[in-house]
Amino acid sequence: MPFIATDFQSIRAAIASLPADVSTDAIGSSAPKLEDIYAPETHAAALDPTTPIVLGARGTGKSFWAGVLGHDELLRAAATAYPKLGLTRLEVQFGYTGIEGPLGIGRDKLDQRLPADAGLDEARVFFWATILRALATVPGQPAPSLPKFMTEARDLDTREAKLSQADDKLGKRNKILLIVYDALDTVATSWPRRRLLTQALLEVVWAMRAYRNVRMKLFMRPDQIEDDELRFVELPKLRTGAVRLAWSGLDLYGLLFARLSLGEAQESFEMLLSSLRLALL
Repeated sequence: MPFIATDFQSIRAAIASLPADVSTDAIGSSAPKLEDIYAPETHAAALDPTTPIVLGARGTGKSFWAGVLGHDELLRAAATAYPKLGLTRLEVQFGYTGIEGPLGIGRDKLDQRLPADAGLDEARVFFWATILRALATVPGQPAPSLPKFMTEARDLDTREAKLSQADDKLGKRNKILLIVYDALDTVATSWPRRRLLTQALLEVVWAMRAYRNVRMKLFMRPDQIEDDELRFVELPKLRTGAVRLAWSGLDLYGLLFARLSLGEAQESFEMLLSSLRLALL
C-alpha cells in the first residue's frame, strides 16, 4: 500500500498526543509500565548493580529506572535488554522512595524516626535501619514497620551479624539483594538537613562495600553529591564512581520512533518506513 496523506495525519496526531509531563515515580500510580520501556545503551550503567550512585537532573529518568528495578516484570524486560548486567540475579527492595505506602518510605516516615535536631550518627542509624528492613522484607508481602529496626541498627554487632548472615545466604543462592533509594531530593525541605542526610547516606553506602551480595543503589541529583559543604573523606571516590544519566540526540530520536512504532500510528509509521525503504528491526 502507498503512503498517503492520512498516514501523515495519523503520525502527526500521535506526536501531538505524546504527554507533555512524563515524570514518573518508582512506585505508585505513576510508576513505569512495560510499554514505556526504551533502553538506550548509554543507560545500562543506571541499572548495573555494581554502580552504587546514579546522577541525573530532573527528567533524565532516575525514578523511571528505579521503578524498573523494583518491579519484577519490568526487571525481567530490562534483563533481556541488558543481558550483560546479570539482572536475573537481583532481588530488589526499596530503601527510600519519597512516597509513603506499604513499600515506600517518604519524608513523613523519615521525620517521624529522625527528629529535626538529630545529628549525623542518628541519621546513619536511620539508613542502616532501612537496610535491615530490606533484609527482613519478604517478596510479595508488606514491608515490616521501620521502627523495629532502629534499635538493631544502633548496635554495631547486631547489625553486622544480620548483614553477614544475609550476605552469606544470598551468595549460596547466587543472588544479590539490591536496595534502591530514589527521590533523594525529597528527604528534607532545608539544605542543612538535606546535606546531613545526604552525607549520612553516602557514608553508609561506602561502608556497605564490605558486603558482596547486599548492595545499595542511589538515584540522586548532581547538586546533592557535588555540595561543597559535605564533609566525608571518601566523597571524591564516590563522585568519581558515579554515573550520569544523559540523553543524546540519537537516543531521543530512538525514543520517539519507539513510541510511534508501538502506538496507534504503528501502521502509518511502518508505511512511512517502507516508503523510505527502511524497516523496523
